[in-house]
Amino acid sequence: TFTLNELEKGSIASFIHIGEMIAMIPTSYMQNALGRKCVLILTIPLQLLAWLLIYFLHYVWAILLARILMGLWIGFYFTACPAYMSESSEISVRGRVIAQLKILSLCGYFFQTIVGAYLSYDAVAIISFMITFFLYVSILYIPESIYSLLRLNR
Repeated sequence: TFTLNELEKGSIASFIHIGEMIAMIPTSYMQNALGRKCVLILTIPLQLLAWLLIYFLHYVWAILLARILMGLWIGFYFTACPAYMSESSEISVRGRVIAQLKILSLCGYFFQTIVGAYLSYDAVAIISFMITFFLYVSILYIPESIYSLLRLNR
């Protein structure tokens, strides 16, 4: 275990937003060039790497780097995923489908808060890694959106 001073605590809390800001701009170009699903597949390893950093390296710099990587992934995810979902769902349910994305992410934050209060730091990292890995494997099996396939001439 290690202790954090106030600056380190604040940095850990805010560094995720640095990653989010950085990721927002290239995501639109990447998803137009590669497709929405491909962007999700290529960027989930950022989140997996972040959880591994947190599990194996108990240093402040490693946590800060992990938070930036998480922010990058969140930026990619929250830009590419709504586009994918809107292209893959019928107009009549599109709003509800996209709203579920936010609801599920809030459930994830809530889960992290609850689990983090009762389990060790390493246990939270392993559980979070496994959930992210399951998401990664699941995305491998979903089809690319028809809009992306047409755009990429496939």
